[in-house]
Amino acid sequence: MHAVGSIIVNNILMTNITGAHHYSGISELKQRNIFYSRRIWMLHEQAQNLCHYPTALMLSYQVADTACTADWIVATMNVLQDRSSENRSNLWTSNHVWLRCLMANGMLDFLRYEKEIPLVDD
Repeated sequence: MHAVGSIIVNNILMTNITGAHHYSGISELKQRNIFYSRRIWMLHEQAQNLCHYPTALMLSYQVADTACTADWIVATMNVLQDRSSENRSNLWTSNHVWLRCLMANGMLDFLRYEKEIPLVDD
């Protein structure tokens, strides 16, 4: 939970920092988010039964540094939430996770996109 809380706080701080002279602060916060996200990913075996783990994965999606990592996050979220390929309309996609991630970080208007994205709790 520390990693999730830290990512949320860092994202709030980044949205409040403005101006070119604060670039190093933003860069440091992004590096911390990468560190915390990697902790979330490494704890997969131990954390997969935690109810908040899909949310942690979704929040970490923004810093996924490779397509392989991003695809793993999407696939893992589908498995953890029992979304199957039998009902393709209910599957998480990269776009769904990306939009949810941006919304959770306050970078996208939830009301504008809510109908396009499956609920996290389905």
